[in-house]
Amino acid sequence: INLYWNIGKTIVERQALNNWGKSIVEMLAIELQKEFVGINGFSARNLWYMRNLYEQYSDSTLILQPVVAEIPWTHNILILEKCKSEQERYYYIKMTAAHGWSKTMLVNAIGTQSFQNTLLNQHNFEQTSDQESLLTEDDLEQIRNNDELRLEVIDKGISKGNTKSKRQFGGRYIIPYDKGGESDAEGGWMPNYYVPTNYFIDWSEWAMKRMKTFTIAERIRVYGEGTKIISSYENTTCAVFRNTDRYFKFGITYSPTGIYSPTFREGCGANFGNKGSSIFSSKNSFQLIGILNSFIYKYLLKNYRAHTVESPEEGLLDTSVIIIPLKTEILVKSIIKKQKDNSRYDYASYEQIEIDKLVYEAYGLNAEDVQEVENWYARRYAKLSAAQKANLRALGKSDDYLELYGLRKKQDA
Repeated sequence: INLYWNIGKTIVERQALNNWGKSIVEMLAIELQKEFVGINGFSARNLWYMRNLYEQYSDSTLILQPVVAEIPWTHNILILEKCKSEQERYYYIKMTAAHGWSKTMLVNAIGTQSFQNTLLNQHNFEQTSDQESLLTEDDLEQIRNNDELRLEVIDKGISKGNTKSKRQFGGRYIIPYDKGGESDAEGGWMPNYYVPTNYFIDWSEWAMKRMKTFTIAERIRVYGEGTKIISSYENTTCAVFRNTDRYFKFGITYSPTGIYSPTFREGCGANFGNKGSSIFSSKNSFQLIGILNSFIYKYLLKNYRAHTVESPEEGLLDTSVIIIPLKTEILVKSIIKKQKDNSRYDYASYEQIEIDKLVYEAYGLNAEDVQEVENWYARRYAKLSAAQKANLRALGKSDDYLELYGLRKKQDA
């Protein structure tokens, strides 16, 4: 491959310097065949492939000469011919090298759009060039507000090209996908209330058909996983659909795993999956999300139902949530509004204090009870608690939460 790269480089450079044309490349092919008698690979057609390979990748910061040399020449030609973007070519080169794909496997992978369907897995959408394919909020609202359309989109997917279909949205077919959220303990920030998802999924008609038919056995063959294929794999699909009746509805999504789990925030109102479970309630969701993000709820959950870094659904269902009306809705809406303008808005130093005060009062805790909860929180989440108190002091506020709740008189300086 390195020899082919260098031949391609020579052709490109000579064409630029000496205005070499097609006939010169054909003459070079004849000379190389005489020089390397008995060695295949120096036809004029192949030399043009060498030229194109070097021309396409020579200025790339992603696909370098050592990367191209990781896979056979025939695979390189196939990728060069079938794939248009640099990212797509890089993907297939690395997948071929990693899994030892044969040419047939590579053809199958490209044919089933393996690269495009990485959107079916975790995916940072901002790093792709497909943002124009993402459904707008108006598109999503149209689906949410028409239950007949919503159920059809869930079952059949979104039409990409049929302008007569009511499931067509100007060629847009990618939807947001709730799947977890990252924390910043050192900065005193948790992914609560509102965090735009970084995950998306292809919901086109083609993708829906693939998810409903693509079996474990096919995946093993396409990706060259080397796993033994048992008979049940031939009829078991990779994708599993759960609670589809809740798709394209607003809920509260939460992250069940991690030191600081669970964290709760407004869902994207489209789809959700593993590690992005959602809560749907007939009660006021803004009031509920405030309670779920309170110190007392986390105290009850972690001490009595879910002691580890996991916060399974069963633990949440069994933990007491007070259902009397609370004046938290305005506070929660205020947080979400500010987070939409500033994703790292420090709600913990402002509205969260008022929310915790109201929730403590609703649970009937006195100052001593509240102090116990606060002490537990500071011990269990030492780094996070210290950062949040530092943020309060930087704002000129007391870092004594009981003072902030009005349960203890302010200490004189």
